[in-house]
Amino acid sequence: MQFGIYLLKRGLLTTDQLVEALDTQQTAQPQLGQLAIEAGLMSVRDVFRVLRVQSDFSAERFGETAVDMDMLKRRDVAELLLLQSDRRQKLCDIFVELGFLDREACDRELEAFRRECERTGAKRQIEVLRLPATKTTAGGLEKV
Repeated sequence: MQFGIYLLKRGLLTTDQLVEALDTQQTAQPQLGQLAIEAGLMSVRDVFRVLRVQSDFSAERFGETAVDMDMLKRRDVAELLLLQSDRRQKLCDIFVELGFLDREACDRELEAFRRECERTGAKRQIEVLRLPATKTTAGGLEKV
């Protein structure tokens, strides 16, 4: 996400392109229920039971519902979320796949982003990534 904002700030992506890439990343990531089945923590039947209950409380996340139903422990959900994060497709790969950047440019910009983060530290990193008020049209991006 921060790398995407960095590219946006540098004028290498448009807001629409970043939103499309983030949407692609979100859509393609494995769902928690799928990961719970793969890890042997839940059966398919268990996952469908959680999804039925979750549909009544759309604001509640799968993991929260499974914990409330005593089907998963909080520790299980945390481990599944880490696994989900590890299996999430990298933004650089998505930018290339969607044709927004070529592989060389994406790798070069990613390396420059990492150097900038190391050089400036966490406090300065926030300043580097802050968008001008006129470009903050994708306010809901923090959810991703």
